[in-house]
Amino acid sequence: MRKAHHVAALAALLTAAPLAAQQTGSQTTAESEQADALPVPGSHRYFFIPTGRTMPAGTVEAGAYQLVAPYIGYALHDRLMVAAGTPVIPDALGRYWYVAPKVGLLKGPRWNAAVGGLILADLGADPFAGGDPLHAQSTAWGVVTWGGSAGGVTLGAATNAGGPFGVPRDWLILSGAELRVRGEDRGVEPDVVRLIYEGYLSAHPERMLHGLHLLGIRWRAGRIAFEVAMPIYVEPNRRIEAGSIPLIHASVIW
Repeated sequence: MRKAHHVAALAALLTAAPLAAQQTGSQTTAESEQADALPVPGSHRYFFIPTGRTMPAGTVEAGAYQLVAPYIGYALHDRLMVAAGTPVIPDALGRYWYVAPKVGLLKGPRWNAAVGGLILADLGADPFAGGDPLHAQSTAWGVVTWGGSAGGVTLGAATNAGGPFGVPRDWLILSGAELRVRGEDRGVEPDVVRLIYEGYLSAHPERMLHGLHLLGIRWRAGRIAFEVAMPIYVEPNRRIEAGSIPLIHASVIW
């Protein structure tokens, strides 16, 4: 029964988000420009998957996943962001540093597009024991987002650049949706609740639903955002497995 509730909530969110995005497009140009000038916590991503939006120049974001994987990000330009982080307890999660750049290609009131990547460096190898002191893995992605503050949908793709001569080896379809169910983003101290979804789907048409889905909620209070999401895994045989441990994320911008 619990799995059925997750699937029903996911279907409702994916149905309502495009409608909310369509309604958002009817706002005036002046209202859109005013909204774009203010940083909105979480607007540039869902839980992990990025949206096509970027933060205003000079915005700083600090956050943490599961409370033990902190990061800090900075918007160097209205269309250029970069984030970096590492676990607080390296021996528990691995000695990793990551750098995540993001470049906005299209910035508008309804349509936004961006490309970026994730460079993950493993610093855990011991060079005196014959190990590689720096083993890096890279991932590139591109997404397009349609919608505004009321709701939106995102579609894109990601790939690892680990093939010969950097040729992509595997592709992953990225999808996301958000729907505001309470509050307004305007005002000095907005109190906003959104439903969020993101999915990592197979690029093979016969296994399109196969992959990891995250369904959760985002609460925003002023410059602070807090998200809780539950993982749902769809196996190749269409069997659905719901996770028992929630994923949490908290962030603050200034």
